[in-house]
Amino acid sequence: MELIYVKEVDKSLLYQGFTIRTALLNSFLGIFGKLDIGEMRQISILLNGKIYSGIKVVNQNFDRNKYPNHPEMYQVRYDNMNDFLQALRSEFSDLYKFIDEQMKIKKIMKERGENMSNIKILQELKSSLSFYTTDNPNVW
Repeated sequence: MELIYVKEVDKSLLYQGFTIRTALLNSFLGIFGKLDIGEMRQISILLNGKIYSGIKVVNQNFDRNKYPNHPEMYQVRYDNMNDFLQALRSEFSDLYKFIDEQMKIKKIMKERGENMSNIKILQELKSSLSFYTTDNPNVW
């Protein structure tokens, strides 16, 4: 097994997916392989002994004329009904509840015309998730 990526558990991970950080992109591509711009590859993720499918890795297509110096942007995405997402929310339930509550507060404040800074995760709730290769290149 080879380490593919380590992701801090945050709002993005618990709602839709995550972007591979630019600083780690070359290492990621060395393991995962390169996709054409706009190309998508289906993967599955093994979590707690169960394989979850319906997860996409996308080389995001963005306006390269507007951002000529921006490196390629790879994202791991899943929809809100995906079993993997539900498993993550269960595994990190305290953090998910905290973020959900903060989002509700943020919505109320926005309705009142007030601003709220980004959600800051409490130190005691911070976690990370490590992704490793398996014998199957499309299963992490």
